[in-house]
Formats: sequence, structure tokens, C-alpha cells
Amino acid sequence: MPAENPRLAAHLARHGKAGWTTFSPDIPYTLLYLPDRYDRAAIVAAFLPYYNVELRTTDNPDPERLARKHGGHMPQIVQLVGGAGWHHPTLPVRGGPAVQGALIVDDFAGELGGEPAQQFTAAFHERTHRTPTTAAAQAFDAAALIAAARAEAVTGTVTGAPAHARRALRAALAHAKLADGACGAAAIGADGELARVPSVLEVQGDDLVLVP
Repeated sequence: MPAENPRLAAHLARHGKAGWTTFSPDIPYTLLYLPDRYDRAAIVAAFLPYYNVELRTTDNPDPERLARKHGGHMPQIVQLVGGAGWHHPTLPVRGGPAVQGALIVDDFAGELGGEPAQQFTAAFHERTHRTPTTAAAQAFDAAALIAAARAEAVTGTVTGAPAHARRALRAALAHAKLADGACGAAAIGADGELARVPSVLEVQGDDLVLVP
């Protein structure tokens, strides 16, 4: 705000209301995470260049051009990052140039993932006529993880008593692993939490591509 930023106040005094769109802000960060849906995130992203926040894109920045644009000083280039809510095929078109180069971190890569992800996507679409969400893929993997643990528990249980069966299932779940889930490999860690490596997607042109 002008009251807290003397440089902005001086710029607005010289240029009036138009100064809001010509002022070159001091950006104290290199990464901006927007935890929102793809449609609203695209709108927010479009406003950032309008207020002279330079976003990392798939193109290499031209330092001389940026310095001229920002009155002689090199601006901070910001990397946009979104979560599963950004993972939608219309994001590149909705966001336009502002989301080019944006990264999306998601457990489920959909059709861009490995064979299990592709098979789950096809089966889900055939059954529901909808594209599966990350939550649907995670639920599918959770069911598969529990089924595998149950099978191990049943095999290792000597007696059919319910108490023994429950203890065996808890023991199996404590070290359960899933090598080929819809969201990739996953395992229960020593802390009892599910551990997996998320997928990273990047906006390139009109498409989302999987980052190696």
C-alpha cells in the first residue's frame, strides 16, 4: 500500500491512478502457490502481469527487455505453482500467457501417468462417463492398499478369531506397500503416514505435460 511503500506513493503521485499498472513492484519471493480451483486461479494469474509481476514462462526471459520495461532495474521472476485444483485440461486456455510455465503438483497424473493410472482413468470414464478426480484415484489406491493388507493378514492368521484377525490386519497395514497404484507407488512409513512421490505437471502451450 502507498502508506507503507514510499516508492509506490511517489510513483502514484507522478502518474495518478494509471500508476497502479505501470509501477514495478519489489517482489520478495521467487515462488507463488495459489491454492484454488483452475478457473479462479486462471483469473488471479492473469491479474499478476497486469500489475507488472513477471511470471516464469516456458520462454527464456530477455534481461534487457525486462530492465527497460521496469524502469532500469531487473524484476524478480516468479514461478507459479498450483495443486490438484489446477489439474484441468482447460487451464492453459483459461489462463492464457499468464499460466504458461506454471507447475501443478498432484498425486494423480491421469492419462499422463503410467499404465495403472491410464487403466484406472479409462475404467472410471467407461463406468461413470466422467474424468476421475485425484480424490477418486486416491480412494481407489486406498482400497487396493487395504485389500492387499487384508490378504496378507488372512494368510498369516493361524486362528479365525476376530481379535487375532484384527491384530493381523493392523500389523499388515503398518508396513503396507502399493507398487503400481493409480497415483503411483505408495507405502506406509514408520510414522504411520502414507508416503508417495507426487507428479509434477507443467503448462506448455495448450497442454499439460508431465515433468520428468
